[in-house]
Amino acid sequence: MLKTIIVKFSLVITFTILLSGALFSQDIPKLWKDFRNGSPAQRVKACDELTRYYHSEAHDSLRVLGEELFLYGIDEHYYPAIEQGKLTLSDYFIFTGKTADGITMAKALLSNMEERGDDRMLSTAAGTISLGYVLQKDGKSANYWAKRASKAAANNPDPIIRAESLMALAESWYLLEQKDKALQTYQQYIKMIKPEKKYRSLSAAYGRMGDIYRLDGKMDLAEKFFNYSMKNARLSGMSISLAHAINNQAIVYFENGDTTNARKLFEEALQLRLKVNDPKAISESYYNIGDYHFYTSQYESAAFWYRRSFEYAKENKLKPEQADALRALAQLAKSQGDFKGSTAYLENYLDLEAQIKVQNSADDEEITNLQRTIMRLETENDVNSAGFGMKRAETHFRWEWLVIAFLGTVVVMSLFMKRKSG
Repeated sequence: MLKTIIVKFSLVITFTILLSGALFSQDIPKLWKDFRNGSPAQRVKACDELTRYYHSEAHDSLRVLGEELFLYGIDEHYYPAIEQGKLTLSDYFIFTGKTADGITMAKALLSNMEERGDDRMLSTAAGTISLGYVLQKDGKSANYWAKRASKAAANNPDPIIRAESLMALAESWYLLEQKDKALQTYQQYIKMIKPEKKYRSLSAAYGRMGDIYRLDGKMDLAEKFFNYSMKNARLSGMSISLAHAINNQAIVYFENGDTTNARKLFEEALQLRLKVNDPKAISESYYNIGDYHFYTSQYESAAFWYRRSFEYAKENKLKPEQADALRALAQLAKSQGDFKGSTAYLENYLDLEAQIKVQNSADDEEITNLQRTIMRLETENDVNSAGFGMKRAETHFRWEWLVIAFLGTVVVMSLFMKRKSG
């Protein structure tokens, strides 16, 4: 149980940190001010930067950003706001489990980006699509879109933008069971961002490399890269990054049989997560400490920590984490011959799974309603793949002046020729 849950969590953490780490130095209140009160261009830029920030923060904020900017674009007939709003909503769908919806929405934006030759936005959209496929564990599709994102960003002067798609590319290689290529791609990513001193992202990348080596049974290399991760986490000054790095080192100690140091580091990571009040990570830490006690045959303590994980997750309305804890408690009870208790936990687990299914259905309906609203507003306001009708009018205006200029030239040349012949 310990290995499974940590691997699952570390991958999500890697995504969110790598995608947002470069922006934590930004003045978030100022970005919100620009988003709400700035010029059209400032609003779009602020939305883009806030979207990256909220990849690792409250995902509900992605929906607020996307919806507000989309509606602003509709009201003001400003296509870039519509496009960025929908791209942010694509991220929201992907990070909240609606990956197919996010992929579909992002793909619908590509033709307009390609038509105007906007490699920056094309790279972002293709990277979003790739990330969606990574989370769907579709390595082939993720690899294709990550390569498209890299190609689009290849000539961008900003090394951070050029490096953005490499994380999804690395994970796509891993899904395709090409671990060497995955590790090489992470090394390429690290080489590109190292001069920029993006310590938070560096810590996450090293951590993921360490995890890949750990899963391959190469504990010496895992420990080496987890140490690199720790070094950069300390340089970042971010408690979240440090907590993840410490948790990774705890895993190494545990798998090397040093349970004393493993327990100490698991608890140290927990204290940091409590300090920054990261509910999901806190629940995971409680669960991990429960796993520690389970695998060291301290069953009473394991039950205590699993229950604590369940109760904390319940207080914070984290239903998937509640389900994990109930399943662990059922397995613990079964291992001790308490089949009645195990059955009771499993029944609670199944009830919770049913609740999650109902909640997901409600979320699906809400997403569907949002998509219908977007389609209706676009239809009513004459938005298509080329942008607004206003944008087409501007194109007609330019052609009109071109024709006038051509006719004017013809008239001047005719007068000149007449004068010359006279």
